[in-house]
Amino acid sequence: MAAKEFYINVGNRKIEAFIYDGFLEAKIGNSPLHKHKYTEVHFTGSGESRLIVGTQKYVMRAGAVMAIPQDAIHRLSIDESTFHMAFMINYPLGKVIERSVAPEIIAALKEEILKYKNHSDFTKIHPYLSLFCKDIVDAKVDLLTVTNREFIIHEFFENRYNEDVTILDLAKELNLSTKQTSRLVEKYIGSGFSIALTSYRLNAAKQLLISDKSLTMSDVAELVGYRSYSGFWKAFKNSK
Repeated sequence: MAAKEFYINVGNRKIEAFIYDGFLEAKIGNSPLHKHKYTEVHFTGSGESRLIVGTQKYVMRAGAVMAIPQDAIHRLSIDESTFHMAFMINYPLGKVIERSVAPEIIAALKEEILKYKNHSDFTKIHPYLSLFCKDIVDAKVDLLTVTNREFIIHEFFENRYNEDVTILDLAKELNLSTKQTSRLVEKYIGSGFSIALTSYRLNAAKQLLISDKSLTMSDVAELVGYRSYSGFWKAFKNSK
């Protein structure tokens, strides 16, 4: 599923929201350490989802809904038995908010998601997302085609810095030429693609070294996307 943009209506105010690639197919295992420019709403329907936000650890079980503030560094861990999804809203929060809904509601959503893969009717899904925003944002949702390129660029670096990616990969997500993409990266990130990617990797490496003392430098290098320790060490030294 490509990125989708929609709006949460609160009175006369429209709040921007997003569904990204992981909404329908949450990846098994540990996500890279990352953050978002928007509040991220997580929900778990079965099994356990483990989240680390900053230095705080959370366990989400069936029916749990959690909103993580914008720019909060976090990491998600799920296994094969877990049904877990997330979406984002442009609604600032000052702290993590935990809520819950009946697990049966999330089970019903799971059924609609399975149907969505066949008929692509999002109107059956977005009422559930509004419900999960209850006490965060009381909402009605309308789906639109994504237009926010700044969002896509930031999410690309936050979610894929640990992969072997190039500017061509980002250009494909934006449906632009590499030259146009390069200009947008300069505009929204403040540097060229390679420098931005290195910066995201090294920031994640520093956070990993702080949060998990058991990791070796070689472990960290691999986790943030370097094929060799020497490449990581060179980038690390040049950043000082």
